[in-house]
Amino acid sequence: MSDGFETVHYLLEEAFIGLARGGREMNANFLLHFDQQHPFDVSPIFSMLQEACYTQGSASRWAAERIRAEFPQFDPMGNDTVLFTGEMVYRWMFDQYPGLAPLREAAEILADDPTWPQLYDVEKLKQNTVPVAAAVYYDDMYVPRQFSEETARIVPNMKLWITNQYEHNGLRADGEAVVGRLLEMVRGQA
Repeated sequence: MSDGFETVHYLLEEAFIGLARGGREMNANFLLHFDQQHPFDVSPIFSMLQEACYTQGSASRWAAERIRAEFPQFDPMGNDTVLFTGEMVYRWMFDQYPGLAPLREAAEILADDPTWPQLYDVEKLKQNTVPVAAAVYYDDMYVPRQFSEETARIVPNMKLWITNQYEHNGLRADGEAVVGRLLEMVRGQA
């Protein structure tokens, strides 16, 4: 997000405090604010459908968790360096986040469901006659720009606004400007 790097920087700056007897421990203030940055348990629909919204005719089976396990450098218990994984949702979150715990069984059912339909029909997209404009954030850490450009090449009447002015949260950061620019593009004014 546009304010994400700065937020993480300031959080980590106060993560540990020195103890009078020597050594260091996690700062309670850091833990409180760090927890507030993760709205998973107050956004249960997002948490339950985050992976499902990418599946196409198959079960996700906790894909992020399975892939992360293939890279031992991401295991915080076995490394001196902590590597972040973005907005992934893991099975263990449904045990540890109080707001998600009652949804664990439903989350398991969704993760094991192989009947998700195709996200889009490429042949129908190739026949598009409606003017379309889309914002593509150049440095989006969640959606690779190349994938957005590849998809856009399939759709006739598609105009892309590729920008580094915003990050993944362009609509939240400045929705009026983003939507305004897209409408101007569709109308041929930009």
